[in-house]
Amino acid sequence: MLEIILALLVVFLLYSSIVSGIVEWINNSSFRQKREMYLFMSIRQALNDPQSISWGSLVYRHPQITSLKNSKRRYPAYIAASTFADALLGILKDYDLRKRLRYSINEDRFRTISVTDDNGYEYFKRVINSLENGKFKRLLMSFLVVESSKDDQRMSLFRNNIEEWYDNYQDQLVAGYKKSIKRDLFWFGWALAILLNINFLSILDAVVHDSDLRTSLVGTAEGLAQNYPFSNSIECEGCSEEEFTKKYDAYINEQITRLDSASTWFHNSGLPILWELPLTTSQRRVEYLRNKAKRLELIKEDTLNAITGRYCLMSNFFQGNQDSIHQANISLLKLEPDSVSNSELVKVSKKYGLTYKESDTKNILFAWEAISDSVSISECLPKSMRTPYKECLADCSCTDRILLQHDVLKQLDDRIRNYTLEMEIYQSQVSYWDKATSYLGVFAYNLRDLGDWFNFLVGTIIMALIGAEGSSTWFQLLLRFVDIRFAGVKPKPKTSYKSS
Repeated sequence: MLEIILALLVVFLLYSSIVSGIVEWINNSSFRQKREMYLFMSIRQALNDPQSISWGSLVYRHPQITSLKNSKRRYPAYIAASTFADALLGILKDYDLRKRLRYSINEDRFRTISVTDDNGYEYFKRVINSLENGKFKRLLMSFLVVESSKDDQRMSLFRNNIEEWYDNYQDQLVAGYKKSIKRDLFWFGWALAILLNINFLSILDAVVHDSDLRTSLVGTAEGLAQNYPFSNSIECEGCSEEEFTKKYDAYINEQITRLDSASTWFHNSGLPILWELPLTTSQRRVEYLRNKAKRLELIKEDTLNAITGRYCLMSNFFQGNQDSIHQANISLLKLEPDSVSNSELVKVSKKYGLTYKESDTKNILFAWEAISDSVSISECLPKSMRTPYKECLADCSCTDRILLQHDVLKQLDDRIRNYTLEMEIYQSQVSYWDKATSYLGVFAYNLRDLGDWFNFLVGTIIMALIGAEGSSTWFQLLLRFVDIRFAGVKPKPKTSYKSS
């Protein structure tokens, strides 16, 4: 039971690693950038006031935020709390400057507007009070501190409140982002399971009944528990944007590396995955010809004694001219052993003017089905065939064997060559449309009834849930069960008896 659990945990861990790697690669791609977009949309939603200015968009236009962008990314993936506080206070100062400038122009009073006003607590308090009532103003009012004796102390507390709110809001963002990623993992995991026919029920059946597969998976589990490079998150609390970028890039590269290794393992694992694709007419013909050519190659590998044995048996049973017997044997040797029938025997004997006893028909056909390559094996033949067979082998000359081998091999080589040429012709006729139609019919070909469909849907949905759980859960479980396997069964405590 423990081996079955370990084998399944290996499959769960590596499958979830594949799904996580695909999701992270897609989310990190230039066309999606989910982490960056999620941070941007969340900050804009928190700061924007439907009845006022788009403050969240203004924060992202501040020079300290725009400096975090690069040519590949529209928005930064991480903003430190201090950077956010600087940007927020900067747009408040810019808003106040623009407001005073607009007031001066409207009043037709052209005076110098100072851009070096006080940056202290009282200044920002006045700017906040001058804002229109709304969501953004209420948020900023919550950052104001109780009156203190020193202005710089109040300013420091005010700034700390902004950073503390941002850190708490980031924690909420992380929780929401994880839920969003979990949904992505489920849908991508289900799509991958459907695409590659990764069915939990089929895998469970194989693990339970195939001891060799189970042993291989358990060995993989023990190796992963010792050497698996695992990190499922980015630990960067309080770090700068540059430090986060380095850790984030390293995390993405690790995910892609795990994706590559896990994909290779799945391909070579021997698990019952992937679809059995239906063959087109041309592909079926190619497969038939390939099997025919393989079978002829096997016949070519037949030993000379076996060919000679058949030849001698036929010479013993047939009655007629020796040259005719030789030609009849060659004609029969051109045929597949299992295609020699009574009607074919009658046809060949009439063609070359030969006769044989009706009672020997069964023995002749048996000689073609049971190939004997030595005199000792011939002891298994019927009694009526033993003595003549031995005498025939002793009488066959070396010249007869060489000529016979040459004739048979030449005929077989010609047939293999013809099959190969015909196979190449059919392969060239397999069009892309034929392949596409065979792929479209894969479900109907593999899922024949409602029971197959039910097992397929249930099995793939379970794999989707496994992928959505994340690889960290399965890795921790794998470590626990590997420890239990190495620890073994806890021995019973020895009973101590008091002396009377």
